[in-house]
Amino acid sequence: MMFGTGPSDMDHDLGLDMRRTAMVLALLSMTWPSAPAAAQDFEQPPEFKASEILTPDLLNGDHHRVIEQVTNDGYHNIYEIWSDFGPFTAYGSPMLRMRITEIEAIGQLQDLSQTEVFLESAANTTVSGFRAIWQAATNPIETIAGLPEGIIRIFHDYEEDIVDGAGTASDITGIGKEDSGGEGEDDGYTEDEITKAFEIHLGVRSAQRRRARELGVDPYTSNEPLQSALNEIARIERAARYGMKLVPLPSIPGVGYIETAVEAVWTKDYRELQKFNRERLIESGVAEADLDEFFRHPDVSPTLQTIIVSGLLELDDVENRDQVIRQANSVRSEDEAYFFTESLSLLVWFHNNQSPLVRFLPDVHLPVGLTADRRQIAMFPVDYMAWTPGIAAAAKIYTLESADYPIDDRELWLLGDASPRARQGLAALGWQVKEDVATEIDWAPHLQLD
Repeated sequence: MMFGTGPSDMDHDLGLDMRRTAMVLALLSMTWPSAPAAAQDFEQPPEFKASEILTPDLLNGDHHRVIEQVTNDGYHNIYEIWSDFGPFTAYGSPMLRMRITEIEAIGQLQDLSQTEVFLESAANTTVSGFRAIWQAATNPIETIAGLPEGIIRIFHDYEEDIVDGAGTASDITGIGKEDSGGEGEDDGYTEDEITKAFEIHLGVRSAQRRRARELGVDPYTSNEPLQSALNEIARIERAARYGMKLVPLPSIPGVGYIETAVEAVWTKDYRELQKFNRERLIESGVAEADLDEFFRHPDVSPTLQTIIVSGLLELDDVENRDQVIRQANSVRSEDEAYFFTESLSLLVWFHNNQSPLVRFLPDVHLPVGLTADRRQIAMFPVDYMAWTPGIAAAAKIYTLESADYPIDDRELWLLGDASPRARQGLAALGWQVKEDVATEIDWAPHLQLD
């Protein structure tokens, strides 16, 4: 089925214009807190103790420990990890699990590098760079250990513009417009940034992907010590012409289409993978212009691209799927790209296990689905949601943008929890909050490849 964007019976229910007008007036009449007293209604994100919120295997391992103090930015917990291979910062619990899996993978590669057969091969091939990897890994690495950018920008855009009286979400995000930039805004990435990402991805060869598959990790990870270790192992293997077997990490149950997607990531080289994904989207009717930007995006890695494409192809009867590609093009950091992909994956699960989606809501930053039984569904992989101006603004915008459709219920599903104040504020805006839905889902974030 082609990616549909045209009108349907649902769009033209009797009274649509009157319903939208009433919805807009009701939302815009809500007082937006601007005075200091009103601003106190919002919350400061909390802090947690790692020992109270993490399972023992996540808290400590053979090669890592999580620092006790855990901050929160209103959406995700921010974890600091000390490891044998340097410090890491994990933005959100899915990223924490991914980094710990990668740390264990580095540990296995280090153990392998110290075996007699490896040392003999390294000596015979005059390859001696492996020890330098561990030595370098013990020093702080800015790109990994620095503070994460997070997803605040996604909601902060709404906050700024709703205060300024922007009419619709498309006025805020620029999604669907020919020119999404504005004065003082970042219109995109430089050619140097795009070229650098292309060269890094192109350098991931079959031996590295094979090792990544055995270890259950992403071959296109931004974890530099792991990437260096995979590259060095592959280099010695090519020179020595033999294979060194690793002990696979425990399998992690996952969403079925994700497993299929990452199998392609492990078995196809970068160019082949791009061609594979592009052809699948073209067959479904996505515009070439949107695809060019999607496949050149420095922060949407080949792994995330493949998972997004595979997820969309599972939603073959859902309208506005091409809009999701444009939404993906609007992310501006690796953290946003992960959050976006997880939100889409959760909606695929919802479509297959709860209630079929009929379309995606246009002109918003994140995938939001509308169902055949007249529900609006947003699914966010947050740890703990506090009541922030950004969340309040997003709830207003998502409600406003769905005013053209006959919606009976609006539901926000969270992998984690929301504060009592957040639940209260969202309820006042017409949203039901479903918390801790990870317990309902056979959910293994794409970040953990099994």
